[in-house]
Amino acid sequence: TDPDAAPGACLAGYERRPPVLGPCVDYDECDPGNRRDNCHAQARCENTLGSFTCACNAGYQTPTESTGCASPPVVGDGSACVDVDECSAESDPSRSLCHYAVAAERPLVPFARTVPVGRCTNTNGSFVCSCLDGFAARQGGDADPNPTMCGEDVDECAAGACASVANSTCANSYGSFECPCNT
Repeated sequence: TDPDAAPGACLAGYERRPPVLGPCVDYDECDPGNRRDNCHAQARCENTLGSFTCACNAGYQTPTESTGCASPPVVGDGSACVDVDECSAESDPSRSLCHYAVAAERPLVPFARTVPVGRCTNTNGSFVCSCLDGFAARQGGDADPNPTMCGEDVDECAAGACASVANSTCANSYGSFECPCNT
């Protein structure tokens, strides 16, 4: 209740319950049946005493505006939310695993620093990795927050990739294979 409210009036964020004669109590601006917030469609509303806050959902962020060279950026309040481009390296460097695997972890690629393994496609509030030929999504379990990252080598030899090449032996490599002739 709001004991400091003037007779007949309540402070912002409060209303009389029951109307007219009841005490001033906080009203829930986030109540789905009686929304009084200005949160973006991709934000969640949280009621507070006498007010509310908005926070953008996962995969969205409040727009940041530069207010001048010496000023810190101004961050929005959740009344506006924009999609985060998770495929952008600036957005989240860990997403680069959708594009590249570190060669140091792959001894079959001795001179390359990174190897392209997938294509990242930004979607509303998320992203999708599409693995390039020769690679599959790796299942990282608890250590991997995104099990859709590409990077597992597909063993084309185990799938019989050279079966149609007479007198050859299949040689699997990271992301590829060869069918060299037997000598």
